[in-house]
Amino acid sequence: MRKLVFAFLIFASVNASADTPVWTTRDVNLRERPGETADVVAVADTGQKLVVIGRHGRWIHVRYHRRTGWVTRTEVETRADAPAAPKSGFAGDKVSDATKVTVTIGKVRGFDDPKTKATATLDLKRGDVVTVLGRGDDDWLLVESTAGDVGWIPAVTVTDGGPKGARFVTDPRSVKSDAVTSAVSAPAEVAEPPHAIGMMLAATAGAQTFAMRQTGGATGGDALATETGEAASVAAGARARITGNVWGGAGLDAELGAGDLIYQTASETSQPMQAKSIAIDARGELAFGPSWMIAARGGYHYGSLAITSDRTDAMLVGEHTGGFTVGVGGAVPLGRRAAIVAAIDVMPEGVQAPRALPAGILYGTSMRAAWAHTTLSVRLPSHLIAALSYRGGVAEISLTDGQPTPTTAKRSDQIHTITAGIGLSW
Repeated sequence: MRKLVFAFLIFASVNASADTPVWTTRDVNLRERPGETADVVAVADTGQKLVVIGRHGRWIHVRYHRRTGWVTRTEVETRADAPAAPKSGFAGDKVSDATKVTVTIGKVRGFDDPKTKATATLDLKRGDVVTVLGRGDDDWLLVESTAGDVGWIPAVTVTDGGPKGARFVTDPRSVKSDAVTSAVSAPAEVAEPPHAIGMMLAATAGAQTFAMRQTGGATGGDALATETGEAASVAAGARARITGNVWGGAGLDAELGAGDLIYQTASETSQPMQAKSIAIDARGELAFGPSWMIAARGGYHYGSLAITSDRTDAMLVGEHTGGFTVGVGGAVPLGRRAAIVAAIDVMPEGVQAPRALPAGILYGTSMRAAWAHTTLSVRLPSHLIAALSYRGGVAEISLTDGQPTPTTAKRSDQIHTITAGIGLSW
């Protein structure tokens, strides 16, 4: 998943020569318009060459392969083999001449948004000198500390930051993308598409354990089947921006497991039997999020269990399961390179069918299940990602043999899988 950041930025315009190359000094998000809350349209790794096609205050309009986007001047550098474009501070001044103000009260807290004040991004004290980046509504200033932290503070907490309207522009949230790009327009052949698209493909491997506990049946006692073994999974997904911060997506996860299963009752413990399982989950998502993300999910779950055994016990003939699922998911960025993705899916009514139907076999009349899934991903160079995943599930199944005087049983399942691996993200 692409990382997104939380700060809101404001800008002033200044033209620059086009087709000037710069190089990224770290992993950089290219944004649809100036402002750190703007949608990410591409990601450039450290050391990548970008072509400058315009400037707007502290933001630079660049072309990267066949995409264009906006980056801040502190994220790139010029090199000796390229003509150096003069860096500019606020309102086009040189960096050394950028507007600076001094905090005049005991303590000041800066926020990501001057309206909601949802997240504190910096703490200042009396005497701190900060650089003014812009002015927002209700006389709030966007400032940058000497440590590079950015946040909105009230203008009354600092020395004079200049007359409103003379050196400052309006809040970037009120500036439309087309208005920004019209000031320094990109060539038509590299214009951005109306929707941003992202794709992911990952393969992981690890360990799995599951247990099936049955109560009732012909013997009226309890039976337990447990398996521990290897697991592997493949995950693929794609998403596209519908409008603004609303996204639509689809995904497919396939998980395979293999190991030795042991069957236990009050009177016996079996020898290990080979068991193989597969679980496939297909889903669609509708998500919202500017930096974090929350999604409503719907899909279908299919599961299969095969056991190498000649026994006719209900849990030892193998089975197929399936049903529609609904759920919620979300993602939270952790810094510039990592993110946590989590989801909970519920199958409110599913089916269970044995692989074989010997006389008197118990089969499912109803099945309910739920799964929780979380992944920690870290973005690596060259579109690679490293992923560590956990998936846990529970199920409850009502069983019967279908006779006029039926024998019934209840079964509860648990499964836990941990995998790690690598993938690609575009």
